[in-house]
Amino acid sequence: MSKYKIIQLAHPGKEWPNYSSSKGEFVKSKIGISWNKDFNGGIREWNNLDHHKRKFIFAKNAIYVDNLESKPKEGDITFWGEWEPHSNFRVISSHTKDFHGPRMMHYPFFDDDYDGNKRHTTDPYIFGDNFWYTHCKQSPRKPNQNLKTLGANSIIIMGSERNEDKKFLVDTIFVIKKRFSQKEMNKNYKELPSLLVKSNLYMDKSHDLLF
Repeated sequence: MSKYKIIQLAHPGKEWPNYSSSKGEFVKSKIGISWNKDFNGGIREWNNLDHHKRKFIFAKNAIYVDNLESKPKEGDITFWGEWEPHSNFRVISSHTKDFHGPRMMHYPFFDDDYDGNKRHTTDPYIFGDNFWYTHCKQSPRKPNQNLKTLGANSIIIMGSERNEDKKFLVDTIFVIKKRFSQKEMNKNYKELPSLLVKSNLYMDKSHDLLF
């Protein structure tokens, strides 16, 4: 029987594009980003960089609580998280240091016409009725670190490491209710949320399942 565990995972990426303090401006990279002419926003394309990148995300009609004693509410929220497919974005700060606050606000969308590379999955995937944790660190080649066998009620704490003061900035607390084998996912993928399948399971141009 799988044991209850508490796991802490750090997202490796900063916001993209980077901000140059010496020049006082964002790096005008064209890799994975299309700026508008005023450089105050644009479109972030699917993240095919070497690492995951953080996003400060705006979401409508989310369910949230103000504190542990309050009842769930529905409304618009902003949060740090992952969304590796496309997003519109606008610059909201040109001076904030890495891991001290957001520089850009992202408005995620899924481009069904996109037929390019899909290097990274969105993990954790928190859009919909349930959170999904599908790939990160789930390597069978490291049995002592294998996160595929976490038992029910195990907790995964995800966030970012701020090196200068050694703080861990939490963005997602994930409580496991149920786990599925690769065989089950392959067999029943048509019953899964369609956007989860598109963003996390179909990860190449041939549209073969990632598993």
